[in-house]
Amino acid sequence: MPLNPRPEIVLLDLDGTISDSAPGITASLRHCFDAVGIEQPSDEEIGKYLGPPLSAALRDWHGRRVWLVGASTGIGRATAVALHARGARVVASARNLQALETLAQQCPGLRALPLDATDAAAVQQAAREVVSMSGEREAEGSAPQGAGIDLVMYCAGHYKPQRATAFDLAEMLRHDQVNYVGALQLIHAVLPGMLARGAGHISLVSSVAGYRGLPNGLAYGPTKAALTNLAE
Repeated sequence: MPLNPRPEIVLLDLDGTISDSAPGITASLRHCFDAVGIEQPSDEEIGKYLGPPLSAALRDWHGRRVWLVGASTGIGRATAVALHARGARVVASARNLQALETLAQQCPGLRALPLDATDAAAVQQAAREVVSMSGEREAEGSAPQGAGIDLVMYCAGHYKPQRATAFDLAEMLRHDQVNYVGALQLIHAVLPGMLARGAGHISLVSSVAGYRGLPNGLAYGPTKAALTNLAE
């Protein structure tokens, strides 16, 4: 499968499928052209620039290897439960071991892998463990040869209200480490293997808080804006 520089931007639909959001990317590009007064290219020209997606959209979750980082609560936990119900082989990571064990009890077969996403060495080790779990699936005959990790999803997040009149550098940096740098650590750990196989999806969970500055969002908003920009 040929590799190209176009980012794989995907949406997790309510029915459990993942769909390519190329129309959204095209619309964003056209908005940028309008903003700077550049003549609009044709859809064909934009398509040539973007190129085909790196990986085919995921439709059937049965037997898929999914690794969710930040899966102890909220969106991460809900996604883990939903994809497990659709037959995915889910590995759930978070710092809260007790919450992960509760999740594993609710979803038989789900594997809990404690992880602090801000620890670079721990992320690398966890990635190797998840890949080795995928190898176990192949040996058992429950996964196609060379399956690797089909989807890696970064859901880890940290939020503490902050205003400019009460600037807290330590909290600013904590938000950056958990919400943004942790995602970079994860991408660094899994992307080489995906590129080598020519397959795999990376999903980064951002927030509408990244669209513009919001009250009490001094620390949180910029990290989500960075995550959105990174994914695009």
